[in-house]
Amino acid sequence: MQDLPTVIASAISAIAAAVVAWVAVKAFYRFKSQKWWERQCDSYLKVLDALADADAYYDRELRATARQSDAPDEQIADLLEKARNADREIQKAIDLAELFISKEAHQRLVQYRMDINAAGRTTDEDGTQRNWTSHLIDTSEAIATCRADMIKIAKRDLGLPEESP
Repeated sequence: MQDLPTVIASAISAIAAAVVAWVAVKAFYRFKSQKWWERQCDSYLKVLDALADADAYYDRELRATARQSDAPDEQIADLLEKARNADREIQKAIDLAELFISKEAHQRLVQYRMDINAAGRTTDEDGTQRNWTSHLIDTSEAIATCRADMIKIAKRDLGLPEESP
């Protein structure tokens, strides 16, 4: 008769151990999923921040061109450096895209690169010379549309509501 309580105690211990193991595994996967989400969110934020920096430079140049005035050299140098860093950050996101952002986001960044390259061309398709203002406008439009698209893609990929509160 003493064997029955020992068997019951062992069975209860085994069930308790199984429940604890199941809870630990579930917590581990939840932690892993949360860390992945945070890394993915960080990747999207870096891309959006880089697009904002690039936009600041081209917006400033476009406004200065419209006013036919020059910004202080220090300000232009600072904005240009941010734009170059932004370009590097976007290229890094394209290179590492398969790790942290969706295929759709990667494809949109590749399209952005093509749009920026097209905006930087010195002649139109008919061979006429393009001016600086056209370059600035086309580049600003490429940045703005990419940024809007990337926000939509990021919200969808991260499971955030489409509409802002």
